[in-house]
Amino acid sequence: MTLILGIEDPAGALLAADSSMGQDNFTTTRTPDQPKVFRRGEYVVAVCGSCRMFDIARWIVPFPPPPAKPSRAVYRHLVTVIIPGLRKAMDDAGALKPDKELNGGMLLGIGPHVYEIDSGFSVSRDGCGYITGGSGGMPALGALHATRGQPARERAVAALRAATDQTAFVRRPYRFVRARVR
Repeated sequence: MTLILGIEDPAGALLAADSSMGQDNFTTTRTPDQPKVFRRGEYVVAVCGSCRMFDIARWIVPFPPPPAKPSRAVYRHLVTVIIPGLRKAMDDAGALKPDKELNGGMLLGIGPHVYEIDSGFSVSRDGCGYITGGSGGMPALGALHATRGQPARERAVAALRAATDQTAFVRRPYRFVRARVR
């Protein structure tokens, strides 16, 4: 019951999230000290799903620095270093579902790129340059498509507003974090 999104941008990937956290028919608003999008070293991380998964990603999962370039080396780093560390941290904390999958999803902003980690620990990067996760994802995707060519921050605001208007579980305040480009 949430929305996270990422937009690729030469100035640095922009990740954004709403402040709703909920399950089934119940939702709460996250406090400013519990944002769903945050910086971990050279990564910007956005999490949707269980609160426990968020806590582990924010405080426990190791995020060693990624390779400088090219993006193929970063992708390999995510698959061979970040995913095993994420899986181990989630498993050690008892936060995986019985089928050993994540209880949610995650976006990582690294330099100008956005990568998705899905519930099965697959890593991908969308060819259209933007991606969403959570229950507000569909209206947000439409807004991101309709705003192509506009600045990343304006596009993110439009997507968050569309999801807030069209779903019951996306709410303000919105938070934005831009990845650093080396």
